[in-house]
Formats: sequence, C-alpha cells, structure tokens
Amino acid sequence: FGGYDGDKPLNDLLAFDTIGSRFHTIPATQAVPEARCRHTMELVGDELLVFLGYKGEWAVGPDIFSLSVGTSESSLDRLLGSE
Repeated sequence: FGGYDGDKPLNDLLAFDTIGSRFHTIPATQAVPEARCRHTMELVGDELLVFLGYKGEWAVGPDIFSLSVGTSESSLDRLLGSE
C-alpha cells in the first residue's frame, strides 16, 4: 500500500504474484486511506495493518487501517482515527 513515486505520495494497493513474479494493482471497492509514504505496515494473522506515515513534509494520522488478506472477501476497515 502507498509509497512515493518520486513526485507524490501514493495510496494504491499492489499484490505480488509469486508464480508470475510480478506486481498487480488491486482495485479499490471502498474508500482507501489517505495517500502516504514512510508509513508502517504489519501483517498480523490475516490482517495487514497500515498506520501513520507522511504526505510530503506533513505527518498523516493518527490512524490505523486493517486490510483482511488471505480470504475471498477482502475488507478495509478504519480501526483508529477519523475521516
């Protein structure tokens, strides 16, 4: 999720295909977190947690998002912070 393209922070979500050895974009089906870079992500069980980070020089958050992975129905939930 996210990152920096040399010009601006991003808020896209990519998955790595280990068989084809390539990345592909996962389309958003709901609101996504604000674009950010230098953030932290941790995988806890089947939940990918995304928190904090920067948008340019400014910190974003405090917020924490959880993305369910490893299931047929992915869901992105805001665990902390306001919209």
